Amino acid sequence: MVSLALPLLGRGQWVQTNGPHHQVFTYGGYTFSPVVLGNKLLCLTASGVLRSTDSGTSWTVANTGLTAQPNVLVAIGNQLYLGCNRGLFVSRDTGVSWQEINIHSPEPDVDAITRSGENLVVGSILDSVFLSRDGGQNWEAVFPLTVMCFDSIGALLFAAVDVGGIYCSSDHGVNWQHVSPTRWATRAFRIGSGNLLLSTDTGFFRSSDSGHTWEPANRGLPSGVVYALASAGTMLYSSPYGHGLYVSSDTGADWRSAGDTGLATSNISDILPDGGNLYIGSVDGLFHSTDHGTHWTVHNPQSTVCADVHRLDSADGKLYASTANGVFVTSDSGGRWSQDTDGMGDVSITAVAAVDGMLFAGSSSKGVFVSEDSGRHWNALDTGRFPAPDIATIAASDGTLYVASQSGVFLSTDDGVSWRNPHHAPYGAISVAHVGDHLIAGTSLGTLYYSLDSGTTWQTSLTSPISANSQVLVVDSGIVYAGTAGEGLWQSTDSGVTWEAPADPPVNWNITALTCADGLLFAGTSNGAIYSSKDRGVLWTYSGSGFPNGIAVQSFVVLNGYLYAGTSDSGIWRLALPSGSPASIVLPLSKEANLTAYPNPSTQSTTLHFTAAMGGYATITVVNALGAEVARLYSGELSAGEHPFTWDAARMAAPRGMYECVVRLDGRVQEVPIVLE
Repeated sequence: MVSLALPLLGRGQWVQTNGPHHQVFTYGGYTFSPVVLGNKLLCLTASGVLRSTDSGTSWTVANTGLTAQPNVLVAIGNQLYLGCNRGLFVSRDTGVSWQEINIHSPEPDVDAITRSGENLVVGSILDSVFLSRDGGQNWEAVFPLTVMCFDSIGALLFAAVDVGGIYCSSDHGVNWQHVSPTRWATRAFRIGSGNLLLSTDTGFFRSSDSGHTWEPANRGLPSGVVYALASAGTMLYSSPYGHGLYVSSDTGADWRSAGDTGLATSNISDILPDGGNLYIGSVDGLFHSTDHGTHWTVHNPQSTVCADVHRLDSADGKLYASTANGVFVTSDSGGRWSQDTDGMGDVSITAVAAVDGMLFAGSSSKGVFVSEDSGRHWNALDTGRFPAPDIATIAASDGTLYVASQSGVFLSTDDGVSWRNPHHAPYGAISVAHVGDHLIAGTSLGTLYYSLDSGTTWQTSLTSPISANSQVLVVDSGIVYAGTAGEGLWQSTDSGVTWEAPADPPVNWNITALTCADGLLFAGTSNGAIYSSKDRGVLWTYSGSGFPNGIAVQSFVVLNGYLYAGTSDSGIWRLALPSGSPASIVLPLSKEANLTAYPNPSTQSTTLHFTAAMGGYATITVVNALGAEVARLYSGELSAGEHPFTWDAARMAAPRGMYECVVRLDGRVQEVPIVLE
């Protein structure tokens, strides 16, 4: 047995700030699959999973760990299951985070989820019915049905099939029998008072004998396909497409309109009864009724989501963020954000820089804007004086303003009143940095340039990364660091004339953000991994505890003892930097925990044994050499003591190479390397 007691990081975790946010829909918006779990209300939208803890008054995006487009959300016990277009996910913390479950389907488009007895049953509309007898650890394909939804009467489990009617299982999903005519095209069905109700392209049909005989059940209903159908005691609710809500109190024999007081929608996607509450998902928002559908109020969970943050900068205690919806500012460490677009309009802002009491913002199509009042009002610089519309980076040094764009690097010495673009400036510039009078520019084509005369003339660096998109540049103590796409970190000690990679670092990172703080070099990557180095990039420590996997880090800034990270579509996160000591100092935890792996090396599966001195919330994952999560073995509360976890690499067809098992327990991290042969 291999036993490695690796150190844990003696530092805190990343936490998400309250924004910035941007609008997703103009009004309402498509909401579907509402679910109530305890005091949490969740629903699905085009933005993914949204979660409310105050009955729908306010909402937060709950996509952490989610890597696919959701189809259906189901609560089973105290867990949430999410069917997606590329698989099945589970949340054990009421939707805060998600973990993928591999059902071993070549086309895992999951559209139906249920539990029958002790079995978990999943329907894939492109494949088969899959069944797990052990809570989702192992799966088997049990029947080649393309299921739209499941429901049950007692011990009988029913599956509605898109074209083929209804199938029934009396052994919790293992075997199936057809119980309705195949010519009916099923759209939805639910169970009410012991009856089986089938929606087809020709209307409703009802069975009171578990599907053996059927009769029409359409009296009072307008014509149209029914996608939404639900039952609550003796009440049935349905919505023929485009006709609002209908109610039946006699198991579907007769139907009547529920009225439309406050129900400002006719296109309903889902209906959820919950005690005395009734929720409706629709193309116009999420509606809520407390009187069986007579009166309604609307909740708009789609109103805001965390923004895609391109660049960050700070000045006078304020943090500025450039996003696709303009510039946002906070003065309370990310608690409250404000946005003013007076003079800017609706434009995507790709860069922001605070310089000598002025704020400059670069756009993707309209050049540079300037504000003299911390972003409350903006003026566009005359495009005749500044001909480059597409701005990637803005920097400043000793009264000179530098702008990198696809048209080259522009310079201004009078706060943007006039600009010059010297001959032979580096075209395709996406990053710019300065060391005294020297300038360095990285380009989208991978070439690095340097200027020894404040940008008047430029030359190609003598040695630099080959064909590496030089996305970010940062200067610390006279050393220039270049983060590249695919060739890791490079550094220059002569103002960009020559470059070299630090001794034996992982060079295949796609570095998208760099900064220096408290003697440390921080690197953020396109897959959400964050690392720090205290020896100029030779050795690296994983510093992304609490940060979401798969979310690209696009920028860093340090302000008031925090390191802030701007991300793609997940707003801004922050990490408290410990005072008086470098943030990457590690502490031995041999007394706290022990992590072992056997067999190691392995060809198929490896069993991890983790011994915790005390319990807490834990996540146990396997990451590849790039730091990307490839498997999540556990997520939830973990008691003190020894716990075994098995990573079946052969089942998930993981390629050979180096991996790490990472255990996070209440902010502490422990890792053990795994070799897959």
